[in-house]
Amino acid sequence: MGIIVEASCICGFKIDKMYLGRGMNTSYNISFETLNIVSPDRYLGGCIDTCLFPYYCKDCKHLFCANLYYKDVVCNHCRSINIVLYNNSYVIKNLNNELSCNFHNNITDEFIKLSKINNLCPHCDEFSLEFKSIGMWD
Repeated sequence: MGIIVEASCICGFKIDKMYLGRGMNTSYNISFETLNIVSPDRYLGGCIDTCLFPYYCKDCKHLFCANLYYKDVVCNHCRSINIVLYNNSYVIKNLNNELSCNFHNNITDEFIKLSKINNLCPHCDEFSLEFKSIGMWD
């Protein structure tokens, strides 16, 4: 099961629903390009799987979700490769406030955490973006 989060900042920036992780039904109607399976060689370790996680584009300052298992993730707004996961010190002040759900990367066998607070807001450039769990998806 995946989780649904809301991203919001005190500056007024808000994304109502972000579908993270993986649901049981990968054909769920989400408008993420990364759900389209292109070819096995485009995925880490040839693993054709889905685990959606927030990314930040350093070039256009866009917050978007993409598949952790996809090798060639690019910004879905400007197509830049200058991107970082929202667990990188570039976009978070403190990772001690993670959401209750961790994301397991089956390829690297590590857990990837998403911080509830102190995230870089793509709108105001302050570390005031919050991710709040608002439900589950399948």
